[in-house]
Amino acid sequence: MDTYRYHGHSMSDPGSTYRTCDEISNERQERDPIKRVWKLLLAHDIASEKELKGQNLFDEMAENILGGSRLGNKFCDSSKSQVLRSSSIDKERANDVAEDQSCVTC
Repeated sequence: MDTYRYHGHSMSDPGSTYRTCDEISNERQERDPIKRVWKLLLAHDIASEKELKGQNLFDEMAENILGGSRLGNKFCDSSKSQVLRSSSIDKERANDVAEDQSCVTC
């Protein structure tokens, strides 16, 4: 399965300089990755249309994604101060930063 980039990588590469709006619109309609996977699942009898249309599949996928995100955030929150305190930077500064959790992002 090949891919198509709808947008540029950054503001300096908006991605629309060499593609027409019609081309991008057509790619979105014809090569939507979700629709393509949907068709593959049906074609190979991996799932029925009823299963794919059921909200349970999407709820389960969303929960798996969000659950992993929550687990990562929990680990990140619990380890911020430990990482800072055990780093090789100035210990006094590390303790100050570790106590001020608002300036540390994960």
